[in-house]
Amino acid sequence: MNSYRRAFDFLIFSAPLINFSLIPNSNVPLAYLLCLLYVVMFIVSLRRLPLLSFGKEDVIYLLFLISASISFAINYQRFMDFDGLKQVINLLLTYLVFKVGLVLLFKSDRDPDKLLTRMYRIFTWYAFAGIVIFFAGLLMPSFLDWQVNLANNSGNFRLTNIGHSLSTARSFGFASEPSFWSFFLAMNVSLGMAARNRSKLLLVINLAALVLTFGRTGLLVLFIVLAMRFSKTSLANKIFLVVAGVVVLLVFNEALQVSNLKSIDSSFWERFDSIVFSTGLLVQYPFFGIGPGNFDVISEIEKLRYQDIFNLFLSILVCCGVIGFSLYMLTLYRIYRKILPSLNLPFFAILAGWLTMSAYNLPFVWVTLAALVYCSRVEKDRQISVAGTTQTE
Repeated sequence: MNSYRRAFDFLIFSAPLINFSLIPNSNVPLAYLLCLLYVVMFIVSLRRLPLLSFGKEDVIYLLFLISASISFAINYQRFMDFDGLKQVINLLLTYLVFKVGLVLLFKSDRDPDKLLTRMYRIFTWYAFAGIVIFFAGLLMPSFLDWQVNLANNSGNFRLTNIGHSLSTARSFGFASEPSFWSFFLAMNVSLGMAARNRSKLLLVINLAALVLTFGRTGLLVLFIVLAMRFSKTSLANKIFLVVAGVVVLLVFNEALQVSNLKSIDSSFWERFDSIVFSTGLLVQYPFFGIGPGNFDVISEIEKLRYQDIFNLFLSILVCCGVIGFSLYMLTLYRIYRKILPSLNLPFFAILAGWLTMSAYNLPFVWVTLAALVYCSRVEKDRQISVAGTTQTE
């Protein structure tokens, strides 16, 4: 049992190291390598896996992988690129982080309250380290160059997208990319809100680290998380939230227009343009899409200034078509159904983060989902046990 706890702790510690690998330039993050190691351990030991670790979402996700593979095969003759096959494998490895995490948790029988608190605290140590790295980089730019290459030693992220001026102006922590890091920090804030034992000091550290990223993704996630938390309180607070939203829309109506947002900087322009361009692709290839990994090829052919669709849901819809998209969303829905309402804030934080990025393969996301599903199941069993004891008495 202790070995399973230590194994999941390794997943917690490795999850924020988004692009770090034990094998440099392998394009396989540390959490993926650990999961592959655990899979081998399970196969070799031939120990029985807990049935609670599996469900209908696994069958649906398997169908999604088959659909994505068919999409790759259909589009291969047109693009002649094997990157789509690598994307399918990456989708499988990503889901393994979730499933192996669940198996480890059910076999270790951890206390759910302590688990979420432990994750929140460990993630906060990363947030604090990110703050230290940011200020150290201001004093020693060469240290920042070394750190960004170390954080990206797997080679998953295009460092040319950052630039020296950007990396010195914004905190990227252990992600080598400010948006990924801000997403992680905002999700950790939601995790702290879901945990029963939370510290105001830890919350301040996470918020300070988030501000230093200047990441609009993280700020959007934080806004949605706070709005959802606020709306779960009294009716007066819900009314206040609606009124405040209407006032903001009226006051900043002109500034929030698409034409004005696109003129703020190149990032905004690229995000809006990717939505328009990819929607056109969806109309042409609605059922099986353009194939996983092929948007990068199309962007080179069309000489676009970006290589991604900055929205995971639209990205899967365009790349895998309506069939693949439906299966992916159904998988997420099945996972959501397993999470208690009192613990679903981090789940919605994850969905909010995916609204502005197509990075589905962020280890901290799937480790967190595994923890939420496990804690919810244990809590449900507790409630059933208490109800049964009450009825007996």
